[in-house]
Amino acid sequence: RTDRLTSVKLVTAAQMRAIEQAAFNRGETSQHLMDLAGQALAAETARLLHGAHTKRVVVLAGPGNNGGDGYVAARYLAGLGAQVTVTPAVARRDQADVTAAMKRHAVEVAPDAASDLPAAIAPIANADAVIENYSAEVLPKLGLTYDTLRARNGRLAMVSFKNRLTTNLMVTTFSLNIAILTLPSTCT
Repeated sequence: RTDRLTSVKLVTAAQMRAIEQAAFNRGETSQHLMDLAGQALAAETARLLHGAHTKRVVVLAGPGNNGGDGYVAARYLAGLGAQVTVTPAVARRDQADVTAAMKRHAVEVAPDAASDLPAAIAPIANADAVIENYSAEVLPKLGLTYDTLRARNGRLAMVSFKNRLTTNLMVTTFSLNIAILTLPSTCT
């Protein structure tokens, strides 16, 4: 149930940078860490939905590494049979290439939120889950809050995913970095 909290170890931004730097010092690449984070995010979303096949998932992807994690999660969720739409916060310099790559994985890409906010967030209305991984300052810049996102689909509850190297979840009413919004009836 969504009212049950799961304990998770939280780290500060500085601690996360140190953890990532230690991983890089061991030879890990940013791309590999992003792939691991995207896999974990997709797996947890699928678990919360009791399977991803035929589920509608919207990924709100920011322009940075969190956004990259979201694109990777979208690709893995589509591979699990989910119907996935990615909504970028802003158009990336390589957006045409990213969009083409996503389409090769059966992932739709909505207009970016900075250019066409109504069209960008329209898919939320029919979503079974929304993964929000814009950076903390992006939602307010777009004039969005979790309440305005939930207003698009009143069935959504929120689950927060802290950072790329942890796969623990915390059910809460706020997000630190990445949030998965799901139907309350699908959460256990």
